[in-house]
Amino acid sequence: EGEEKQAIRKKIRSTVAAEQLETGDTVVLQRAESEEPQIEENDPVKGPRYAQRTFAQFAARASSALDVRVLLHDSSEPHSLDGVAADGAYDDQSTSSLQSAEIVEREIKMDSRWTLGNVNTVLAHEFGLPSNQEIWLWYQLQNDVGPSGTPADPINVGYMDTQNEVTLGEVKKSFRLDKAAWTVHAVAVPPLPPKASIDNTFRHVCVRYFDSA
Repeated sequence: EGEEKQAIRKKIRSTVAAEQLETGDTVVLQRAESEEPQIEENDPVKGPRYAQRTFAQFAARASSALDVRVLLHDSSEPHSLDGVAADGAYDDQSTSSLQSAEIVEREIKMDSRWTLGNVNTVLAHEFGLPSNQEIWLWYQLQNDVGPSGTPADPINVGYMDTQNEVTLGEVKKSFRLDKAAWTVHAVAVPPLPPKASIDNTFRHVCVRYFDSA
């Protein structure tokens, strides 16, 4: 049993019952190729493009397609706790800085076989940022609140050391993100100090304080 858009390899010398074929299944006979994704073009600007020479590769492309709506937030937004912006004016006007913060939106077609490094590079180009810009991502926050107002951790921050190995598909499984259309909130974090290029132990961190009330 497979998904609607999934191509499953069957044994040609086996029986229909053994291969669990059902009425309405489509059977395609063709030369077998490697099941590993084959990159035909590794465009750093638009992301990798995968071979579609066989039906299985075409089905893999269809099942891996992601429509991603990306909202880029200003990294200087004040932290907002319970909707109150930490801008030094704790009154009815304290949310004004959040409401006026600029948000840039892009609709980007991605592939769940992309690595997080691919995603970071594509987003940097789309938003006119340096190619090595570190970008933190949050998935569809509750009530569409910005990253400055959520206790949730970025979905990619735990993979910074392995971002060229971990794929979007693996992140989907880790966070149980089943939808083919995502809304992602992004923040381009400030650059690390020059020493970070020498000492690889430098990292951005997010520190939250909680009172006892």
